[in-house]
Amino acid sequence: MQNNDNNIHANHRSRLKSKFLTYGINAIAEHEIMELLLFFAIKRKDVNPLAHSLVAKFGSVSGVLNASKEDLMKVGGIGEKTASFISSCGKSIEEYLQNKSLTKKLTSTEIAKSFASKTIKVNSLEEIYIICLDGLFGIVSTTLLASGDETKIKLDINKLTDFVLKAKVPKIILVHTHPSGKPLPSEKDIVFTHSLVTSCLFNDIDIVDHIIVAPSSSYSFAEQNLLQKIKMSAYNDIPGIKKINTLASFNSSGYTNSASCNASN
Repeated sequence: MQNNDNNIHANHRSRLKSKFLTYGINAIAEHEIMELLLFFAIKRKDVNPLAHSLVAKFGSVSGVLNASKEDLMKVGGIGEKTASFISSCGKSIEEYLQNKSLTKKLTSTEIAKSFASKTIKVNSLEEIYIICLDGLFGIVSTTLLASGDETKIKLDINKLTDFVLKAKVPKIILVHTHPSGKPLPSEKDIVFTHSLVTSCLFNDIDIVDHIIVAPSSSYSFAEQNLLQKIKMSAYNDIPGIKKINTLASFNSSGYTNSASCNASN
C-alpha cells in the first residue's frame, strides 16, 4: 500500500512539473507553485495539503515567501529545514528582482551612482571595479579588477585597457571603494584617472564616469565635472592636435549629469 501511495505522489509530482514546463507558471494555481517549491525540500511525501495550508495561512505565494522562518515553522508540517529553504527562496527572488531592476541603462550620474552603491559592497579593503557598457549604456558586466590596502593597491593601466579591449565594449565606468568613509577623490585617484583617460583616448574607449563608493555616500567624477576636466587635459596633451577648451565637448553623449539637471530645475 505504501509503495502505491509513493507511486501516486511521484506521478503527481511528474505531472505537475510537466504542466509547469509545458504551459508556464500562469497555467498553475498558487498552491501548485508552492508544491513545486516544496518538492525540493520534502522528498517522497504528498505536499499538496501542506501547500494549501501555507497559501491559506499567508494569503498568497508572495506572502509565504516573505514570511519569516519563525512564522513558517508555526505551520504544521514545516520544520526548520523546510522553513529555511522557503525563506532562502524568498530572499533569493528578492535579490534577483532588485538586481533586475538595477540593470537599467546607466544613462545618468544618479542612476550610475545608485547602481554602484547597491551592487558594490564596501569592505575593509579598497577595491577597483570596472562596469562595461554597450553603446546604449546597457550593463554588460561588472568585474573586480584589484583589491588591497589603500596605500598598496595597484592596477596597471595597460592591464585595465587590455581587459576592456578583450571585452569589446565601447564604454566603461570605473568604480573604486573608499573604506575610510569619505568618497572624495585623492590626488592619487585623480592622477590614476588621468592615466586611464589617456589610454582610453588612444584605444577609442569612452570612459563615461569614475565613481567612488564609500559606506554611506558616493562621488561621481562626471557629476562634478572633474572627469571632463581630466579628459580635456589628457586630450590637449596629445601632440599635434587642435586644442579644445570647452568642458561640454568632453561629456559622454547620452550620459546625463544629474546635478546639472537638478540645478536647472
